[in-house]
Amino acid sequence: MADILEDVQFPDGAKNMAGISKNAYIAFESSFTTLGEPVAEPGTLDAVVEITTAHVLKPGGKVHKLTVMYDKSTIESTMVGATRKSHSWKPKAKLFYAGTEAKVLGFAAIIQNADLITFLEPLNGEGMIQIGSSKLPAYVVSGSVKLGEGPEGEKGVTFEIEAPCDAPYFLYTGILPKLGA
Repeated sequence: MADILEDVQFPDGAKNMAGISKNAYIAFESSFTTLGEPVAEPGTLDAVVEITTAHVLKPGGKVHKLTVMYDKSTIESTMVGATRKSHSWKPKAKLFYAGTEAKVLGFAAIIQNADLITFLEPLNGEGMIQIGSSKLPAYVVSGSVKLGEGPEGEKGVTFEIEAPCDAPYFLYTGILPKLGA
């Protein structure tokens, strides 16, 4: 890889809001004919993680919208692997849906063993965080359903979705393909 190091300045005075929006977008990896990837020879640090090539869905393929509680949902990416030999990243989205109706329980059952591509919108507005790729799709690592305790209990479904990656996560800068239920 060419030396593309640049100065990285703290975003002093810039909008730097933490978190992800209330919308998560999840699709089966098999729903796509084309999944873009970062350029093979990046010329900038941004290009290492940005996917600018448009994703294309197969006929009938859909990206499903899941509305989550933004204050109970997050993404964290952890470096894993042997030091200086095989480091990679493992971005994980923890998504909390506030409800236990049949539709979300069915959704949980359908995605529990599937290869997925997951998109999350950071509140700072820098593209869509993408977890999963055609080479290493995302998958559900855990989930739970809570009915809450008493009249003030918390009721909902939690999904944890992750995928190995050679960067903390990718940023998809294109337009999400067709959304559908």
